[in-house]
Amino acid sequence: MKFRETVQATPALAKTLKNGLQALKSWLKTNAPRLNALPREFVWVASGMVAVQPGSPQRKKLAECGLVFAGSRFIIKTFP
Repeated sequence: MKFRETVQATPALAKTLKNGLQALKSWLKTNAPRLNALPREFVWVASGMVAVQPGSPQRKKLAECGLVFAGSRFIIKTFP
């Protein structure tokens, strides 16, 4: 299962994305435990110019939360 968020890739939005991801994870745990148990990936797709550089503190914090940055293109892969 893929959860995708498409927003601009700016440093200012990193905190908003982190908060949204935490809210989604909390909602899944509380309200959808069966859905929460499925294999999944949380993906951020940039909707325009990418201003969050690789190795930046914002990108590192989002990765630590479990958010995968796909850049401006995302190819859906199947789970095994």
